[in-house]
Amino acid sequence: MPRRVVCALLDSGVDVARLPSRHASRTPSMRAVDGAGGWMDVPPKDALGHGTADTTLLLDASPWIDVAVWRVFDDDPRGSFDRIVSALQAAFRSGAEIIACPLGTPDPLLGARIESIVDIATTAGTVVVAPLSFHGLPSFPGACPGAVGVIVDPAAHDDAPLRDGHRFRASPRPPEEFSGFPAGPSFAAVRVAAHLARLRAESSC
Repeated sequence: MPRRVVCALLDSGVDVARLPSRHASRTPSMRAVDGAGGWMDVPPKDALGHGTADTTLLLDASPWIDVAVWRVFDDDPRGSFDRIVSALQAAFRSGAEIIACPLGTPDPLLGARIESIVDIATTAGTVVVAPLSFHGLPSFPGACPGAVGVIVDPAAHDDAPLRDGHRFRASPRPPEEFSGFPAGPSFAAVRVAAHLARLRAESSC
């Protein structure tokens, strides 16, 4: 029988009212990091709608995936790197098996700061999934050793990412209900996270 798998999503939050009706009985949790390195549950909200779209991709992948959304930005998609690092650490400590991080930075100095977190998470069996590149430059954490870096592939089937060595190629399209969002690497990364979470859940069958 499948088992439940917790997938953490670092994004803009989640608006439960905007989730497709097929997920009416599945309520993701939403959390935010505090200034002391801990976290707290917060009321669900999503000013941008991006996190709600990504949550839909995760819920669509399997009924056995439980989603914990970590709000790392509000109405501006350019979140603080310190906030993202704190959320990544907290998501790992909270017990998430898959961490979908549909964002990143091309700054190698910032990448070096996050590399040790990815290494600790990977060693413990947690998978960190993120875009591999940003405008042709390596993007972190996706380019960190041990992370699952994702490459955009418009030819890939929406629900079937393709393994490419240690990386994946995936469709960049948003879910149908959120077609107003432009396709991009963030949706490709979450599609891969959803795929890996589903495989983990079903591995117990």
